[in-house]
Amino acid sequence: MTYPDFSKQELGLEWDLKTNQFYLHWFEIQGKELATELLYQGKTTLDDDKFLKYAQPYKLSDQEYLTFFKKNRRKKVFIPVFTEYKGMKYSINMSLLKTRARVARTLAKYKLRKWNN
Repeated sequence: MTYPDFSKQELGLEWDLKTNQFYLHWFEIQGKELATELLYQGKTTLDDDKFLKYAQPYKLSDQEYLTFFKKNRRKKVFIPVFTEYKGMKYSINMSLLKTRARVARTLAKYKLRKWNN
């Protein structure tokens, strides 16, 4: 799977239990493969105006992200993409996912398929 450059923006969440304040720590991944570095970019709060700038660094609409995800995901065979979490489509997708898992486990049990993630 390949990722575009904008996906190198990373987020860490800190929760201060004493003040019940949340802090966002922003990082950027630089380098390739084994020579990768994680560079600290700064800290913001949920109330900070900077948060809105960082919250959408990718500038993709829901549909654009869905298209990107479908094209680039690693496992595609008989794995539905969930776009809703209620209703008939959700129930069908869950049934398909559970059936796929049962078939994969059975094949792995008889050594007809490797069991790896």
